[in-house]
Amino acid sequence: MGYMAIYKRESFAKGIEQGIERGIEQGIERGIDKGRAATLRKQLQLKFRDLNADVLARLDNASETELELWTERILFADSVEAVFEG
Repeated sequence: MGYMAIYKRESFAKGIEQGIERGIEQGIERGIDKGRAATLRKQLQLKFRDLNADVLARLDNASETELELWTERILFADSVEAVFEG
């Protein structure tokens, strides 16, 4: 097998490996965000009882930054709206 064929094979394998690693990292990040959303949902339910569909949708579609902010706000919020609106 020639040098170029070996180089192409190694480059291809490296690209596959990098793609897998990136996919794993993204999966871990999504899992962490889902865990944060589930924890916040539970905290909201315990503190304010029933949550409407809009609140649930907001939690499901929240960014990492939003989840972190809302997790802090729930400590001092007097209503569900205060968690999301500050």
